[in-house]
Amino acid sequence: MHVRYIKLAFPVKENQTWNGNAQNFNQEMNYYYAYFDQRIKVGGVFYDSALQVIQYDDGGGIFTERQLYTEKYARNVGMIYKQEINVFSQPFAGWNNLAYGSDSVITFFAKPLMQRITGGTQCTMTINTYGIE
Repeated sequence: MHVRYIKLAFPVKENQTWNGNAQNFNQEMNYYYAYFDQRIKVGGVFYDSALQVIQYDDGGGIFTERQLYTEKYARNVGMIYKQEINVFSQPFAGWNNLAYGSDSVITFFAKPLMQRITGGTQCTMTINTYGIE
């Protein structure tokens, strides 16, 4: 079964949001443009007019989980970048038995979550070529 998503909404404008799941039965997901008409570099190549769609971003404020789904598109090219992060981090076995504020727990949480991942998935895709075949 093919699941339909609404990847982009037109006209592209500031503060634009839309339900990326409006064409399927999944839970509503409000996508938005992080930026548009920006010059960016992806894979060593500059693109003059690009935009970024944030499909979901938990903000990274949770100490033990991180979720981010985003895509970048360039005018006259299409999708040039896609990133999906759905990871978690749990302290070492037996951490519940430690006193709150112990050195081991403080050391664990002082390290950024993306440097102490214990499970989940992470996928980044970057354009390598485009053009007419």
